[in-house]
Amino acid sequence: MAERFQVPLEEVAAALAAGSRAPHRMALAEALSGARVIDDTYNASPVSTLAALEFLAETPLPPGRRRLAVLGDMLELGPDEEELHRQVGERAGRIVDGLVTVGERARLIAEGARAAGLARVASAADLHQAEAIVDRVLDPGVGDLLLVKGSRGVELDRLVATLTGVSKADRETG
Repeated sequence: MAERFQVPLEEVAAALAAGSRAPHRMALAEALSGARVIDDTYNASPVSTLAALEFLAETPLPPGRRRLAVLGDMLELGPDEEELHRQVGERAGRIVDGLVTVGERARLIAEGARAAGLARVASAADLHQAEAIVDRVLDPGVGDLLLVKGSRGVELDRLVATLTGVSKADRETG
């Protein structure tokens, strides 16, 4: 493509090296509490949520620190949405030390996590309720790793802004 538009390869290489991350796609941030936040709030599907959970599972943590997650509804899944939400919950229940779900469908994620043996699970009906319970239930602290993921309609990017003290506009511009 670069050749077609006569863009020198040096410019292409420099642009690729500089890189540019899309906002809310596996972006790392630091919460005001000192926890590290994985902001993957751009969108969510069962495949992308399972992949994000695997990343969470494989990321090394300091001794005594926890893997936590806030998972929201996965929208537009069709007739299998209940089973898909439960499957994600079952996997989350084997990976995380604490979970808050956000949205009506995400309650099925919580059910799946409990079925997998996770005890520290709470469900929030909406973003505002989630903001009120994340600190109380998960209590993310220094060294903890917190995944925040859900479909755009759940607006979990606003939760990330609250946790980090950085506005959505500031996060998207750099």
